[in-house]
Amino acid sequence: MYTIQRNEGGMPVSVTGETPNEQRLIRRVEAAIRHAAKVGVPISRDTARLIASVIHEGSSSALAQFAGTGHLQVRDAHTELFDTGPDDCPIEWWRALDRYLSKEVDNGTS
Repeated sequence: MYTIQRNEGGMPVSVTGETPNEQRLIRRVEAAIRHAAKVGVPISRDTARLIASVIHEGSSSALAQFAGTGHLQVRDAHTELFDTGPDDCPIEWWRALDRYLSKEVDNGTS
C-alpha cells in the first residue's frame, strides 16, 4: 500500500511504499520524472501508467483502466486527475501526469 507523506501544511511531499516492489516503483517514477524534466519532454507512457496506478480513484476509474490495461480515455483520465487534484499526490507526480495527458490530447488521443 502506498502512503502519501505530507508536510506541516498538509501538502503532499512524497510517496512511500510498504513493500520492496512498491519502493522500487516509487524510485523508478521519481527518476523518470527527473529525467523527463531534465531533457524537456513529457514522461513516458509506462511512467504515466505507474503514476496512474498509485493515484487513481478506484478500480473502475479512467486512470485505473489506463494503469491496468494501457487503454487511455484521455479526457476522462484528465478529468479524474483534476478531480483528484495536486493535494492528493506529490505535485511533481501530478504535474508529470498532467503534462503527459495534455500531450495525448494534443496528439488527438481519445
